[in-house]
Amino acid sequence: MNCARVIAERLSPAHLRELREASGLSDATIAASGMHTLHDPAEVARILRWRQPAKSLGECLAIPFPDPFTGQFNGFARVKPAHPRPGAGKYEQPQGVGLRAYFTPGARMAIQKPGFTVGVTEGEKKSLASDQAGCACIGLTGVFAWQQRWEDKSSERELIPDLDQIDWQGATVWICFDTDEKRKPQVNLARAELARILTAHGARVVFVDFPLGPIGNDGKREKQGIDDFVVRSGDGGAAFRELVRRAVLPEPEVVSLDEYRRMMASARVKSTGRPGLYQDVGPPGAGKTHADIEACRVAGRSLTILRTHKNCEEVERMYMEHGLDAAAYPELCGDVCPNISEAEKAMAWGLSPSSAVCPECPFAVECPYRGEMERAEASPHRIATHHRARHCMRSIAEGCSYISVHEDPQELLRPTVEVAGGFKEVVAAIRIAADRVWGRANQTARHFLGKVEDAAHLLADVLNQAETTGQIDLPASAGQPPRIDVILFHAIAEAGVSFNGDALRVCRAIAEETLHEISVRVDQVMGRGRKTEVRRTIVAVWQTELPDTAAVWINDATATPEEIEALAGVPVANQTPAGRLEMLHSIRQVSVDITKQTTDSTVVKILRGVVAHHPAARHIGVICHQQHARAIRGTARRAPLLDAAIRSRIAMVEHFRGGQARGSNEWLNTCDLLIVLGTPRVPPEVVRTRLIAAGKIDAAARDGGWGPDYWSAVDRTGRRHTVRSLGYTDHDWHAAHRAVVAAELRQAIGRGRAVCEHGMPVVVVSTEELGCELVTWRACEVTDSMLEVLRAMLPEREGHEGGASPVLPTENYRRSFLNNIRFIRRKRMLT
Repeated sequence: MNCARVIAERLSPAHLRELREASGLSDATIAASGMHTLHDPAEVARILRWRQPAKSLGECLAIPFPDPFTGQFNGFARVKPAHPRPGAGKYEQPQGVGLRAYFTPGARMAIQKPGFTVGVTEGEKKSLASDQAGCACIGLTGVFAWQQRWEDKSSERELIPDLDQIDWQGATVWICFDTDEKRKPQVNLARAELARILTAHGARVVFVDFPLGPIGNDGKREKQGIDDFVVRSGDGGAAFRELVRRAVLPEPEVVSLDEYRRMMASARVKSTGRPGLYQDVGPPGAGKTHADIEACRVAGRSLTILRTHKNCEEVERMYMEHGLDAAAYPELCGDVCPNISEAEKAMAWGLSPSSAVCPECPFAVECPYRGEMERAEASPHRIATHHRARHCMRSIAEGCSYISVHEDPQELLRPTVEVAGGFKEVVAAIRIAADRVWGRANQTARHFLGKVEDAAHLLADVLNQAETTGQIDLPASAGQPPRIDVILFHAIAEAGVSFNGDALRVCRAIAEETLHEISVRVDQVMGRGRKTEVRRTIVAVWQTELPDTAAVWINDATATPEEIEALAGVPVANQTPAGRLEMLHSIRQVSVDITKQTTDSTVVKILRGVVAHHPAARHIGVICHQQHARAIRGTARRAPLLDAAIRSRIAMVEHFRGGQARGSNEWLNTCDLLIVLGTPRVPPEVVRTRLIAAGKIDAAARDGGWGPDYWSAVDRTGRRHTVRSLGYTDHDWHAAHRAVVAAELRQAIGRGRAVCEHGMPVVVVSTEELGCELVTWRACEVTDSMLEVLRAMLPEREGHEGGASPVLPTENYRRSFLNNIRFIRRKRMLT
């Protein structure tokens, strides 16, 4: 009661309401803070060290700052005016005075103890809300207000005196800045740089991130700071304390690979007989497919879903070796289909070969493909590709009580088709098909074909008129579809036009009412003459229904449980084994950005620089952009860019999203070093499609805001470094783009199987945030001229293909090589 009376005397009703309701501060916290309302312009001017009274500011909230060690107010105060000056921000600070940090009572007590834990946030009220919730916190007056004025940008940043006088050695510091409507690169830079400086002072630094704020009345996301989060949670700060607790936890204990695999297999076996959706986000190489074996055996009937037919064949052999009667569904190709040309036509036209070609196929009686299909259907342990599972999950999963899905789940759970035209040709083929069924008095077929034609007209109109990305209202369906694939096949052949099978597939799905949703995607792209053009694309999304009678496992190292729940529409149980796998082979990252636009010559020079740091590697694998693969292989039409000595050490080259970049074990049998060279970024239209598939149509219609970004990396010694990258400012766009790019990079890194004894070291050349150990050496570009000079300066190696080797397998030679490059550059001997 005394506190309430005191603060009522010191604060205006508006300020008191702001502190209590907006920031959730208790009367005791407000009273102890010393905050008060200023009405006298002369008093405001005195605090701000202005010469003239601050008449234009109106009523002001004064926030006095306490000394970090004594707790006594030090005479410094910030002021929040009712009428801020244009361009001055919401708060005013005294002129001619250096920056100060705000120390809450909890923070003052914490920094007195060795090995303390404390938070850092932006704003005095936020730090008080944190302190009140039980998490000691220091408040900054701005995201960069922890550093002294940075006059010379070539010099090192330094902490302000308030922070510099603290002994950070052994402390744990969690940094928690606001989550704004848009991601702010400068805030990310400030956070990364603060982490770097505090780590250099001996602190362990972690980050606390909030979920996005709610959507306000204006349709925009509201800011989410500590005080906002605590007030909205309505739990007295319990949810916030849990966020901080999880962030400051030490790393999980290291477990052996054998123990990790035992836990994986045990969790899978326990799930049999307990239908539901489970997830394992363990790292690539942990042995997820091997962990399925015992669960398959216990279940009796199972389905394993993998990305490619090659993956399916590998798992089939593994299952058979362990005594499981397993069979993979066959790949439709000339080896097993005598009528492959007609089957390929049907697939290209959007029809199922089994429905459109097989009924009239002259080879149907003794068809090898049908025999392989029957073998797979009869097998108790079926193995199929994502593609097959998307189209016929219900039939191939029938009777299976254990289902295991490996790699990107979005492709399976929410498959998409993109169509940019071809609807006129669909109408032409449909009319021919309608004429074919007219004489048969088949009302159902004619009605269905009419609905397909209506859908084609609708989508053609949308492609001509749509101005923004948005959802399309679906017309009424035609009900149960008739068996007309043979008729459609002959009608398309008779039409004699170039046919887009996806256009028919989408129109047919509308008539059948099998689509989850359909949207139009509108993109602004650079056309001829660098002129901006508008391109419209229909994006159809299906929903793959997972059997509710089976234990379904999603095995993917990149997807979060929240993403899986949103895609599948059912709760997900995260069953990733506890503990952390020891990296038996290094995974290191070089922060150099290689994009699709990077020239071949530059890529080759960077590759030389990376190879120079790994002289012992004799069989090197490279995963890179498709544009650069031929230059590295030496198969481009022009003269090889790589010298023979290094080219002879390149054992395998594959491009991102290629057949061997994900899921192949050939790298282990061939290479002793893997280099992942570049960042496989995707264009905006790919991000929009992913957002549409996830049901985020409004986000897909926005501009993602592409530009520079920053993040904090850690090297082998635990020191932090700030890495400049690229990213989207829109949160949804950023998450979608990160999901695609990081997934591809992690799958490429996984080819090294760094957690396995028979694995190999991996070097990633990218500025994407991956959680890998950052190397402190730079992948300097080694030019042809440098190599010529070095060959003249350094001794030749006998018997090496191509003459003198620019890199010898000794540490002394490596140092000599790099030192000579530095010497050459310093003396400007080379251009």
